[in-house]
Amino acid sequence: IAQKIGLATPERVANFEQKKSLVESLKKYVQKQGVAPSEISHYLESANSAQLSQKRKLSEVLIRNEITLWGLIENFAPLKKFVEKNNINEEVIEQVEIEIKYEGYIKRQISQVSQYKKMEKKMIPADIDYDDIKSLRLEAVQKLKQFKPINVGQASRISGVSPADVSVLLVYLEHRNQLS
Repeated sequence: IAQKIGLATPERVANFEQKKSLVESLKKYVQKQGVAPSEISHYLESANSAQLSQKRKLSEVLIRNEITLWGLIENFAPLKKFVEKNNINEEVIEQVEIEIKYEGYIKRQISQVSQYKKMEKKMIPADIDYDDIKSLRLEAVQKLKQFKPINVGQASRISGVSPADVSVLLVYLEHRNQLS
């Protein structure tokens, strides 16, 4: 997009594409390459990390807090050769380390965003009577009546409406829709 509207030169786009390719290449290598306990025990010991009991993927070792990708590169010859052969720079190494270490958190956040989008689409009928929803807490009923949210996403952001209240509301709306 930046190139199409004149904000990025062809050289800058080429550099970006090259970095992206190197990141993917190194990331795949780290996710697939196994390492035996004996091949890395010295580094694990120097980093005060637990020893491996069996062969593991480099990515499984890298997710440990005390382990860095630079440390793995310096202490695992096949990885070092791969990095040197492909002329991988510091930026790429840093990017791969971040992506692998935080992959679980990123997936969880993406899942949460997806859930929030679904809640934004779940409309609350204008004629709803919150007093009819027996499992809602009194504070939640009061807040929902006061603010009159138009969808479940809005309801979930009201102070005083707990996640449990939102769940009760979702169940109620689903049951109501089945009866309609």
